[in-house]
Amino acid sequence: MSDVNELLKEAIKETENLNKGINEYLKELKNIEFLYLPSYCSELNAIEHLWKNLCAAVTHNALFDQFTELLN
Repeated sequence: MSDVNELLKEAIKETENLNKGINEYLKELKNIEFLYLPSYCSELNAIEHLWKNLCAAVTHNALFDQFTELLN
């Protein structure tokens, strides 16, 4: 288990290093403005609105005999 933890820690470090490099490069681009959104903001994520409506269309006003029917 500790081997897995060590691998995960290394992967996280590499990802952080990559992100730093990308962010430094993006700062050099003067003609582009980047808007950083919160890591999870469902109000600004269009797919969340679609999912909400799709879920409501399938599950609302419907009766299911078993929970597994709802999942299918």
